[in-house]
Amino acid sequence: MTLNNTVNIPMPGSPRFESDTAKAIGRIRDSLGPHGLPSFGAITLQNLTASRLIATDADKTTESIDLVNWVAGTTNRVTVADDGDGSITLSGPQDIHTGASPTFTQLGIGTTPGYPLEVVGVGLFTDPGGYMWIYPSAGLWIAQRAHSDSQGCTATRFQRSRGTMASPTTVLDDDWITKWQFHQHNGSAWEELGGMLYDVPDVSGDRGRFNFYSGAIGSGVILSIDKLTTKIGDADGTAFVEIDSVTGQFDLHGTARVTKSIWLNPGGIRAPGAKPATFIEYGLTGAWQFADAIEANQESVSGTLKISADMDITVAPTFHIGWSANGVSPGNCEWQLEYLWISPNEATNAAAQETLIVTAAASSTSEGFTFSTITGVDVPTATDKAMLWRITRKSGHANDTIADTVELRGCALTYTSNKLGTAT
Repeated sequence: MTLNNTVNIPMPGSPRFESDTAKAIGRIRDSLGPHGLPSFGAITLQNLTASRLIATDADKTTESIDLVNWVAGTTNRVTVADDGDGSITLSGPQDIHTGASPTFTQLGIGTTPGYPLEVVGVGLFTDPGGYMWIYPSAGLWIAQRAHSDSQGCTATRFQRSRGTMASPTTVLDDDWITKWQFHQHNGSAWEELGGMLYDVPDVSGDRGRFNFYSGAIGSGVILSIDKLTTKIGDADGTAFVEIDSVTGQFDLHGTARVTKSIWLNPGGIRAPGAKPATFIEYGLTGAWQFADAIEANQESVSGTLKISADMDITVAPTFHIGWSANGVSPGNCEWQLEYLWISPNEATNAAAQETLIVTAAASSTSEGFTFSTITGVDVPTATDKAMLWRITRKSGHANDTIADTVELRGCALTYTSNKLGTAT
C-alpha cells in the first residue's frame, strides 16, 4: 500500500466527516505501522555517517560501520588493509601474476603430465612416479617425492639441492650439493634406510665426493668416492678399505690386528761362550740339551732375530721357549732371557738392556713339548733392526726343580702386525 502525500477529508460538519476521517487515520496506521510497507523517495537519518555501510547494533538501532570491522584476513594467505574511508584493500603475501617471481619453500602439483621431453628455460614438472622436477636454466634438481604407501615398499626422497650441474661448486649455506635419502614404510611411519650425499669438501670444488650411507645420512658411511680415493666400510670412522686412485695403493684401516711369530729351530741357534748347552741328535730336528748344573756352570744358547717389516712397534712382543724333559724327574724349569734391541751403528757387544725370567712346569708326558712365554719385553724403537738374545737355564736356582737335563726345541718372537686381518 502506498501512502500519498495528501488525504482528502470532508469539511467538519459534513455527513461523512467522521467516517472519512477514521478511514484516513486507518490508512496512515496501516502504512506506517509495524506491518506496513511504506515507500519513500529518500530518507535522511541524522545519527549515521555519510558514505558508510549501515548495520544494526545490539539494540537493533541503525549505525554506520567500516568494512574492516567485518572482513578478517588469514595469516600467510590474505591481508586486509583499512583504507580509512570505510573501504578495504585485499592482498596476498606476494605477487603471483604472470610477470612476478614468487618464492615458495615447497610446492605441490596434483597432476602428473608425464616426463618432459624438452624444457627451455626454467620449468616445473612432475612425472608418473610422483617426482617433482625443477629445471633451472643451468642444471637439474629433483625436488621431492611424496609417498603414502603403507605396504612396506621402498621410496626415494630428495632432501634439497644446492648448486647446479653446470656449476657444481655454487653452494649456499652448506658444503654439500645433492642429497638422496632412502626410506621404507613400516605401516605407520617412514624409516630412513640410508642415502647418498654429494658434497664439495674444499672451496675449489676440485674433489666433489659421493658418500653412501647404510643408515641416517650423517653417520655410517659405507662407501665414499672422490677424485683421489675410494673408501669402503666404515669410511667416516676407523675401519675401512682405502684405495688410492692415483697410485693404486691399497690400505686397510681398523682396529683388528694379526698376531705373527718368527720361529727359530735348533739349527738356527748357537751356543757360544764358556758354558754352552750341548747340541744332540734328538728326534727329527735335534735339540740343545741343558744339564742340571750348579749355578756357576749354568748353560746358555744365543741367537739373533731380525725385526719383521710388518711389526707394529707400538705393541710389545712376547718371547717363547719350546722345550721338553724326559719325565724321570718331573718339576719346573726356570729360564732366563737377556736381550738387546739394536739399531745401525750401535755397538753389538753392549750389555743386555733387560733380563726376564719365566718358571714353567714340564709336561706330564715324557719328552712332552712345553711352550713357555716370557712377557715384559720392551717395544723396539723406529730405528731398531734386530734383537740379540741369550737364553740360560737357571738350573742352580731353587725354582728349577728338574733334577735332570732339559732339551730346547726352539724359540720364537711373537709380535702384532701393523696390517689388518683376523684378530688372533
